[in-house]
Amino acid sequence: MPKAREIMTPDPVTVTEDTGVQEVAELLLETQHHGVPVVDEDNRLVGLVTDSDLVDSNKRIHLPTMITILDTLIPISGVKQYEEDLRKATATTAGDLCTRDVDYVTPEADLSEVATLLSEHHIHIVPVLDEDQKLLGIVTNTDIIRALSQRG
Repeated sequence: MPKAREIMTPDPVTVTEDTGVQEVAELLLETQHHGVPVVDEDNRLVGLVTDSDLVDSNKRIHLPTMITILDTLIPISGVKQYEEDLRKATATTAGDLCTRDVDYVTPEADLSEVATLLSEHHIHIVPVLDEDQKLLGIVTNTDIIRALSQRG
């Protein structure tokens, strides 16, 4: 079974935390990827901006459900989602918009492990990181399909 290092796109296009949201959108269109890694000056993964993040940044923000008790507003539900939606709606840079708690794989992860992660987490891109959290490449759904087509 192929390993992530064999099927990944090495040295992928990346952005920094200071990259503007508009530039990220243009880059995703140009590369036809579903996401782009956000890295620091040492090429360590900071986060990932996906096409879903860009779409979410333009959706309507729903206020959390609140009740009033003794003239005090108490949130019942939706506070975390509201905060996340507000963060994305006000983002101006990749650092503001990116998801920072990113699923990733090591270069030695096999194809089935990567495919399971992509499928079960409903994501289209997974970074491949070394032991120092430095970005080596990315694996996308397209890379999985390409590897499967070359098996035959």
